[in-house]
Amino acid sequence: MNLFNGIKSKVWFCAGIGLLGFLVATVSTYQSNSRLVDDLVTLRDVEFPLSLQGEEVLNLFVKQTSFYEDAFLLADEDALAEGDALAEPIQSLFSVMLQKLAADESRFLPIRKQITSLQKSYGEYASMSSLNYALLVNGAEVAALQGKIRILGTMQQEIASNLTQLNDTLKKGVEKLSSEASLC
Repeated sequence: MNLFNGIKSKVWFCAGIGLLGFLVATVSTYQSNSRLVDDLVTLRDVEFPLSLQGEEVLNLFVKQTSFYEDAFLLADEDALAEGDALAEPIQSLFSVMLQKLAADESRFLPIRKQITSLQKSYGEYASMSSLNYALLVNGAEVAALQGKIRILGTMQQEIASNLTQLNDTLKKGVEKLSSEASLC
């Protein structure tokens, strides 16, 4: 008890409490800033580019379906060739998106599964549409390919819906990280 009786010891005790408070505040601010930096790096390197690439895939897919519609309705070989030419950029964008997600598999597992499923569905659609629309452009009877064209239409709607859903998910991820970063 003799330790806190003098004025010097009381002053040092008060100064120590202030220094301890400063240390706690500094450590908590450092941790908060570290998390903020990690979130911003993820936003910059993964989330935002994925969102842009998702939009690009959707836009290319819509453009491709438009070309295929022209090929179907007008028997336009140029439209068919342009539609077929878009298959490779779409597939490569899917691959780039999956590579971006490889860095943090556990965090982005649902999105990775969604993109992998979309890539597979799109691959089936692209090969089937290229073949069947080429047959139509070259003069095959519509009645003979009606069932396949119906399947293509269903696949097209399903892929467009899944791409839209993926883009909504990616946008929400960007918005969430942006709002969390602005709160800090």
